[in-house]
Amino acid sequence: MQLRPRLRQQKGVGMIEVLVALVIISVSMLGLGALQINSVRFNHQAYLRSQATYLAYDIVDRMRANKAEAEAGTYAVDLSDDSNGSTACETGSCTTAALATYDINQWLSALKTELPQGDGTVATTGNTVTVTIQWDQSQGEAATTTQTYTVEVVL
Repeated sequence: MQLRPRLRQQKGVGMIEVLVALVIISVSMLGLGALQINSVRFNHQAYLRSQATYLAYDIVDRMRANKAEAEAGTYAVDLSDDSNGSTACETGSCTTAALATYDINQWLSALKTELPQGDGTVATTGNTVTVTIQWDQSQGEAATTTQTYTVEVVL
């Protein structure tokens, strides 16, 4: 009687399959985490752009409401203008020029409140109003985001 040699049985194959599955799952979870982080970041950037658009139309609407001063160019403001004093418009009636100053001050204050390091300019040329808003969207890096809105206003 001849004995047949035993076939060698594989040992540890199940453990290797489990380890490969763990590596695949780990890499997938890291990818999902990165996807979530980017999603939150892009959502915040979109929110800031929406706020900038809202604030640009806010100052344009204020100019439409005070046509005399808008035509006179009183609403023109640049980034170096830090005049944010109060006017009589806070306590009662005021002139159209004081209202323009009040509107600009309120707008600049809203920019600083709603956008990180927010600032803006308003320039008028005839019936064309150009509103430029900038803010820091870098989250620690040295970069700013600027949006420019040009609106034809019938004054």
